[in-house]
Amino acid sequence: MAPAFVIPRSLRSLEDPGAVDQESRLVVQEVTDVESLSARDVEELLKGLTFELADKEVWCIEEQQIFDLVYSLIRGFSSLEASARGSLIESLCSNFGVLNPSITALSYAALESNEDAAYMLQQIHSHRNALKIYAYFLHCILVLEEAAEPELGALRVEKAVGKKGKKGVPVQWAWDVHRTRIVRLLATALQVDLRQLYSMSQPEESLVAFFAKIAFTLLENPMHVKDKELKEALCSIVVTCVSKYGYLEPVTSTIVNLLHKHEHLPIHLADLVTLAEEKYHDSSLLVAILQEIGGLNPEDFKHDKSGAESVGDFLVALADRVPKLMTQNLSLITPHLDSDAYKMRNAVVQVVGKLVAKASKDPSLDNAAGDETLRLRSKQRMVDILLERARDQNAYTRSKVLQTWSELCEQSAVSIGHWNLVASIAAGRLEDKGAIVRKSALHLLSTLLHYNPFGSSLRSAPFEGTLEQYKQKLEGMELVNPSADAEGAPELRIEGLEVDAGRRPNKDRGHLNELQDSDAFSLRYPETQYDDSQPSQVPETMANEPCVANIQGLEQTRALVASLEAGLQFSRCIAGTMDVLKQLLASSPDDVKHTIALLIIAQQFEIDGAEASLRKMLPLVFSQDKGVCEAVERAFITIYIKESSSETALSLINLTLDATIGDLTSIEALVSKFTATGDISRSTVSALWNYFTFNAVDVTPQRSRGALVILCMAAKSKPEILSTHLQSLMDIGLGRRASEDPLLARFTCIVFQRLSTDDRASLGSHHKIFTILSSLIKGQGLSEEIWYSTVEQAINAVYILHPTPEQFSSALLIKLFQSLFGRCENKSDGSPPASGGKTCENATDLGIGYAENSSKHPSNVMVFTLSRFLFVLAHMALKHLVYIESCVRKLRKQRADKDKAVADAVADMQASEVPSSKSATDKSKTESINDELGMAASEDARIDVLLEKAESEIVGGETNQQFLIGTMAPIVAKICRNMTLMQQNPRLRSSAMLALCKLMAIDANFCERNLPLLFTVAKNSGEAGVRSNCIIAMGDLAFRFPNLLEPWTEHMYSCLNDKCNCVRNNAVLVLSHLILNDMVKVKRHISEMALRLEDEDERIANQVKLFFHELSKKGNNPIYNLLPDILSNLSSRTDISPDHFRSVMQYLISSIDKDKQKEGLFDKLCQRFAGTSDPKQWRDLGYCLAQLSYTEKGLRKIIDLFPKYQKALSEHEVVEHFRTIIVKAKKFSKPEVKVMADDFESRILKCHEEKKEHNLAVKNAQAHQKRCNMAPNVKDDLENHENQCKVPMDSSCEETSADNVESDFTQDGQGEIEASSGLDSEEGESKNEFSQPLSIAKQGLKAPSTRKGKSQRRDSGTESGSTRLTRSAKPRC
Repeated sequence: MAPAFVIPRSLRSLEDPGAVDQESRLVVQEVTDVESLSARDVEELLKGLTFELADKEVWCIEEQQIFDLVYSLIRGFSSLEASARGSLIESLCSNFGVLNPSITALSYAALESNEDAAYMLQQIHSHRNALKIYAYFLHCILVLEEAAEPELGALRVEKAVGKKGKKGVPVQWAWDVHRTRIVRLLATALQVDLRQLYSMSQPEESLVAFFAKIAFTLLENPMHVKDKELKEALCSIVVTCVSKYGYLEPVTSTIVNLLHKHEHLPIHLADLVTLAEEKYHDSSLLVAILQEIGGLNPEDFKHDKSGAESVGDFLVALADRVPKLMTQNLSLITPHLDSDAYKMRNAVVQVVGKLVAKASKDPSLDNAAGDETLRLRSKQRMVDILLERARDQNAYTRSKVLQTWSELCEQSAVSIGHWNLVASIAAGRLEDKGAIVRKSALHLLSTLLHYNPFGSSLRSAPFEGTLEQYKQKLEGMELVNPSADAEGAPELRIEGLEVDAGRRPNKDRGHLNELQDSDAFSLRYPETQYDDSQPSQVPETMANEPCVANIQGLEQTRALVASLEAGLQFSRCIAGTMDVLKQLLASSPDDVKHTIALLIIAQQFEIDGAEASLRKMLPLVFSQDKGVCEAVERAFITIYIKESSSETALSLINLTLDATIGDLTSIEALVSKFTATGDISRSTVSALWNYFTFNAVDVTPQRSRGALVILCMAAKSKPEILSTHLQSLMDIGLGRRASEDPLLARFTCIVFQRLSTDDRASLGSHHKIFTILSSLIKGQGLSEEIWYSTVEQAINAVYILHPTPEQFSSALLIKLFQSLFGRCENKSDGSPPASGGKTCENATDLGIGYAENSSKHPSNVMVFTLSRFLFVLAHMALKHLVYIESCVRKLRKQRADKDKAVADAVADMQASEVPSSKSATDKSKTESINDELGMAASEDARIDVLLEKAESEIVGGETNQQFLIGTMAPIVAKICRNMTLMQQNPRLRSSAMLALCKLMAIDANFCERNLPLLFTVAKNSGEAGVRSNCIIAMGDLAFRFPNLLEPWTEHMYSCLNDKCNCVRNNAVLVLSHLILNDMVKVKRHISEMALRLEDEDERIANQVKLFFHELSKKGNNPIYNLLPDILSNLSSRTDISPDHFRSVMQYLISSIDKDKQKEGLFDKLCQRFAGTSDPKQWRDLGYCLAQLSYTEKGLRKIIDLFPKYQKALSEHEVVEHFRTIIVKAKKFSKPEVKVMADDFESRILKCHEEKKEHNLAVKNAQAHQKRCNMAPNVKDDLENHENQCKVPMDSSCEETSADNVESDFTQDGQGEIEASSGLDSEEGESKNEFSQPLSIAKQGLKAPSTRKGKSQRRDSGTESGSTRLTRSAKPRC
């Protein structure tokens, strides 16, 4: 009988004669050096071994000769050829495969055979030896091959690639196949009842550990678990070791350790644990692992984030695979809900969510004891965990909770009783500070709407009406049958909800509480889910009313009332989030996109306020973020672009009704784009024309105008849609319908401006359209309210459509002038005579006289006629300026095209190398010479001179001639200066000031003369509209004449303090535009803009925040340089509250994010401490410093600047701000930085105490000085009193009193003023009697007394070393 084989620590240990007892253990006796043998010798050796193993019994491997030979081959396994390795593995695996059934047969033979017991023991011993030897040698092959696998893989790739033009060399060695076969044999060996080899006792632990080690070693390789067959064999080995051979604790510890080390193992180890439950019905491994995880120190997970994530994934996978066992043992892992590692809390939340979902689908999972009450309590406990964790301190955990609720909704695992609780939690999380939480909350609300059990229409009004109806019905039923019992009532299905009518709700707690605490009102969803874009897919029974059937029975009615109450509450909850959703539309791009998605679903379910909230989305089409723009476009198509063209037309028309100017601008951008892309089809355009021409059903004047608005927007990208409808536009838009809908004429004029180039060319100067526009401008047929905006667009249309707009406008303006001031003789060109002529003088005198007469007799004139004339005059002047510039652009474009054509012709000629005529050659040479001499530049200069001259002649006229506009300009200015006339006629006031602003924008000289008037009116006018127009005009003038407006910049900023919100808003917009486009220099007045950060109007505050946000992105962040001046200006003002100041500065400081700029601010702010002695400014500077973030470098900078702010440390609030700085610097810093921060804090506190003592000494000195000044008055009072009473005073008394007084208030012949003067020094180095003892006390020494007499004493016994002076002597009269 061969000695017993003991599994060694390493392969080479088998040949060490001193390592083992050779008599009792099987070791190697003779080693063959395989590496030194030739391939032929190795092949012969291997053939002999193969024959021996095949010819003899399977346990023959324990024979010494065969054992030594196998060992030698495995020892040199790496040097063997691929065929030799394959043959060796094949022989060992074949015998090992035969050994396993042989062990089983031996066990049966031992029970039934009557052979000699010694023989059977020998057989058992041999089989046991063979099992260990085969397993160990195969394990050694696994180890050697796995170690060499990377090198072999690289070698195989190199061979497979080969040289260029040659095929790859085929690889014969397939280790993956051999590996899988070996592992499967090892797993099969464990399946055999090995206890037969150990006399019915468990196998030795080392053998089981050996098998488990093999499995875990291979599992650590990520590539191995991808092989399904190999993975199953490895898991089988581990599970068998645990469930069959009791190797539980080591496996448990190994699994937990592997979870911490390898991120790829959680799912596969969960499959391993699941296999133990499925194959052996053994839950001990799962329980042991949960106990091990539950007993881990939470602090370890805090530092090992990857380990926490892996353990969490493992737990979630277990909850998905074995929910029943996880439910029963959930208490083992719930302690991790209190750990600091948020990933572990996330994992527990996910586990609970999985268990709740599984329990909802299969109630038996959490009902192991068969008790329904325990099942409900268990489920409610898990739901409570999810509800509670929604308020977790970590944003990732809060987000994970909301995601879990979304998954539960999708899996129909949320009862109707919890529906509103979840909705309220999600609504509350919309204002969470974490972006990921807001995203999850928006998704959860979308999911709740998508899967809601209350119907497709969630308007509050139908719910309220139906609920009131059934409440009345329920009250009537309760009065008729108050003791009705619903036992045996049939099950009732309401709108996708299954209600157990036989279950009676708890009246004490209310119906909804009963629904929350149990599954009595369980949720069952219909099979058809709602599609976001197709709400009509909802079943017809749910389409209109919350209630569907005539329900009989008291309990059924109660259940229905509870359902309606829940539905109404849900509808109100979602509607209540609309204000928050509007705010989120101005948040980050991610928030905006998810908010839009939620609003789309809310609009489809008809949530109250969803339509209005979606309108707030439209301006986002101009967002700089591409994702936001695409989200808005998708939402617009989803909501407003229908399958039917008539429905699309109607939805677009309704969108324009009651739309603001901003909404119309956004809609125009979208409609124009979708018209160009074809999303708005031709059939939709035809339907819009039908609505405009009243050829559709249910058309109203408002809808007709809405159709015209949409057509105008569509014509921006496709003007050809207007070509065939010009007559309809004139007949309807400017005809009889215009009087019914005043805005119709205005939009018709805008449509005319969108005509195509061909359509414009087809219009002659005598076309009917110009006659209509002329009548419109003259004021026929339109009300006063709409006339101005309509005429503005009509004049715009004239200058776009008319072939010679200057002639048309001149003639029209003369007619208006004559109708107002009387007929004058005019030249044929339509302009007044030259200045100096009687006609022009007469016109001027008429205008001035009219203005003066209007101020005296306003009731005798038609003020509105003058207002209209001034409006037309100024707007035509402005449009004429634009027309001149457009003509110049055309001229320059023609010249550029001509130059380009000549250059292209010359280039083509040179490229073709074809000889040309002499004249062409001379011409090209001449042009080349002209270019070289600067003729092209001279031509451009001449054009510029002509442009400047033409612009100046509009208002200023020629040298010896004044035109009508120039003649009227002084009249306009004089009217604006006539305050009496302006105050009496608001319409004239607005029109005159608007005309003045437009004329100022045309001519620089006229602008310079009237700038004081403009700013005076902007400041003192009593009408907000006039002030707003003035501010807008300032912006235009600053753009056109920046040098003229530069001295008035301060007055422009003063408009930010206007009492009217509209005026302030316009001022913010104008200044923002000028500053961000570098048209106005940013100066110290920017502090006025900063104050608007806390404006009472939220819209203005948001505009200013946007301005500073955009300003911070310009260049090197201008706010960095402006911040110190803003701080000084705001801090010195007494009309700003501390809270207001701090809020403004906090926002501005938050825009400084570069460390270098922060360090620069440290220096700038600390320097300002020395420049002021105002404690208020000290406190403000300290607050601003505390708002900055600090690194180690920043802390050192602050410490170095200590002398700058040392004197400000006397203020307690300043000290607290510096302590805040220290706390920030110590957070997440190194230990040495914390030590430095502690020393700095001690230094600050010490300085603060010294300054307090210093200030106390100064205060006492000032008190003594006051008394010193009063001493002579005391002596005089005594003498006067003596004389009045005529009683002689004792001379000794008088002398003593005088001496005491003198000793009290003098020292060493010096006055008290000299003593106190030294106390003002910063370092406390004065030599007077008050400061010297103080400095000595700081050093721990006792100050010598310098006073003589008993009227004064020192008290230096205070703990801080301060010196107090106490006066005790009194006159002895």
